[in-house]
Amino acid sequence: MSRNVLPLLVLLSWASSCYAAAKPQKSSVDGTLTGVVMTEDGRPADNFNVCTQTHFQQGFTNGTSTCCQTTTDHDGRFTINHLKPGTYEVLATNNREGYSIENQSPGQKVTVSEKDARPQITIHLHNRGAVVLGSITDKATGKIIHNAQLAYITIDCGGGGNVLQDDGQYYVLAIPVNCDAVVIATAKGYKGWVYADPASRSRPVLSMATGQRRLLNIELERLPKVSAER
Repeated sequence: MSRNVLPLLVLLSWASSCYAAAKPQKSSVDGTLTGVVMTEDGRPADNFNVCTQTHFQQGFTNGTSTCCQTTTDHDGRFTINHLKPGTYEVLATNNREGYSIENQSPGQKVTVSEKDARPQITIHLHNRGAVVLGSITDKATGKIIHNAQLAYITIDCGGGGNVLQDDGQYYVLAIPVNCDAVVIATAKGYKGWVYADPASRSRPVLSMATGQRRLLNIELERLPKVSAER
């Protein structure tokens, strides 16, 4: 059984335009990256997002820009066009299958340059996580809340967190395996929610194995309206 709380969760993310952080050189090169994504058992990975990551510094803070603009075909192949010269980390994700940006990072390094404007790579998937599917609905109306967020924080695996938006019906969360994770749902105007293990309510954590899937039907209650003071 789950319970409602208001979690203190701060998730910081740095974003910039795709490839802007690659520290491009002055060049007219329009790079193209091609490759194939393979599963752990050597099969082509069909319908995976292929992402490039670049690192940058904003003030005194280091950040990462992630850009996912292409998917693999039936043979696991992909093409990314219009890359500026620079070094990228390339990875593949499919959150519904347990492959997230978090467990696939860091990606495979590849450099686009004038000497090699069309590099080719093979990406091997690894560290598959468990998958949580969460339907987040308004408790009073039963309607899906499309501005909600589903997140986790690990408490015994080095920490960390993840937030994935909904796909129209379910929120998809790929979490690390064999470690305790606090799973949280939040939405503006609603009370926060955290998963509680029915077998151990004093320890509200979720622990899952590789390939395991869990469906959580989460109902959020609206916060009471506060009357404006005259």
